[in-house]
Amino acid sequence: MGTTTFAISFLTRKCKGDKKRADIYARITVNGEQKESSVKEQILISSWDSRKNRVRGNTIEARSINEHLDNIWQSVKNKYRKLVDDNKLVTAETVRNAYLGLQTELKGHKMLELLEYYKKIWEFKLKNGGFKNYKTTIKYLQLFLSHQFESGDVYLSQIDGQFATNFEHYIRTRPIKEHDPCKGNGVGKHIQRFKRILNWAANDLGWMKENQCSHYSCPLKKSKRRKLDMTDLIKLETKDCVDPTLCYVKELFLNSCYTGLAFADAMALSEHDFEWNLDGVVWCKMYRTKSFEVKI
Repeated sequence: MGTTTFAISFLTRKCKGDKKRADIYARITVNGEQKESSVKEQILISSWDSRKNRVRGNTIEARSINEHLDNIWQSVKNKYRKLVDDNKLVTAETVRNAYLGLQTELKGHKMLELLEYYKKIWEFKLKNGGFKNYKTTIKYLQLFLSHQFESGDVYLSQIDGQFATNFEHYIRTRPIKEHDPCKGNGVGKHIQRFKRILNWAANDLGWMKENQCSHYSCPLKKSKRRKLDMTDLIKLETKDCVDPTLCYVKELFLNSCYTGLAFADAMALSEHDFEWNLDGVVWCKMYRTKSFEVKI
């Protein structure tokens, strides 16, 4: 887990009813995340020292409020230390809730448990080529959990938009293979699969009340490729290839262009996939996810 940054400061906000007075708020900052809580004190705006985060003057009221702020500062810091010592989730929200007495024990399923169960169930449902990408996403999640959390795991109820944001940043900055960074649509695909896993946990398993990352967006960019015209196909078809492997790839590509078959289907073609009608027309009948017939 990386170094945790922690800070407590105080600030004022103008009162709606009286523009000359202000309410004092405590701001808790953990790793850049900020949460605020009112300290239930009100002062004249002119008496606030924004540099020292305290009330100016030596009056009884000023000393009393400053002492109150000192006590809050120490109490919040103690709650932060307790969360760290107990190896619990440390965020601006959990520290604030601990100070306010709202801290509750987290229960339920954890992320690593979900990832292992997902692999167990779906690895045999999906083709190896399709599940291979999920394995990579799961690997990224495991590495991210180990990097981000001291325990290397997190409760599903703790996963939210900030978790998704940090996960996306991790993928972009810490590739599994240093020589092969993940960028662009690759990152978007990982986030897409991450959200699908959470949707499965929430909607099918009931392990989560809701997927708090369902609206997280990492859009994919649609690539615009120029379509080949008949002239291009003829040029390619008449092109002589010395390398047998290159010639084989060319034939497969042309076959896909003329028949509409995907590359994987073209590779799987056999004599049993063809039928001859009495009128001499040859039909290719192959069952796909979306079945269709191609006339040759």
